[in-house]
Amino acid sequence: MIEISEKDFNKLVAFVQHDYGIDLSKKKQLIQSRLQNTLNSKGFSGFTQYVDYITTTKNHNDIENMLNKLTTNYTYFLREREHFDFFKDTILPYLVSTKKNKSLSIWSAGCSSGEEPYTISMFIKDFLGQQASAWDTRILATDISTDVLSIAMKGEYDVKSLRDVPDNWKKRFFRPVSGDADKGVV
Repeated sequence: MIEISEKDFNKLVAFVQHDYGIDLSKKKQLIQSRLQNTLNSKGFSGFTQYVDYITTTKNHNDIENMLNKLTTNYTYFLREREHFDFFKDTILPYLVSTKKNKSLSIWSAGCSSGEEPYTISMFIKDFLGQQASAWDTRILATDISTDVLSIAMKGEYDVKSLRDVPDNWKKRFFRPVSGDADKGVV
């Protein structure tokens, strides 16, 4: 395995933090392991050459490739349930009581492959019930990884991603993908 020096590690961490807002300061091993194939396939002799190339040329495709490799996109529906319970029990009642124009705009930053914004949407629809159609609800879902955003745009999810979704929500908000018993669609 090609090792990254402390100097190159700090330079890459500072670049990614400054330009993309991602803190990799505790991810030295992750950087080394996930970028090995890139170094080899692009013909870099080591991390010094790669880090210099990335930070000086700022080639969009190469940076996108690097960010896709360095971001962790582990998610599933209702992941970290306590956050959604707080949203349902505290935030939604407050918003409904204070938003007289019946307009909600929510930003789901770092949405990965879309499970979080879809979960937010399900909570909103469930909470508002019959009144849901009277509300103008918008959820902006963003992520720096183009790989996971392409998955989110399809809206197809493995059944294991739905493991914590209540059965009544599965019936209400999902339908099977034709010919694939292991996938569900939002």
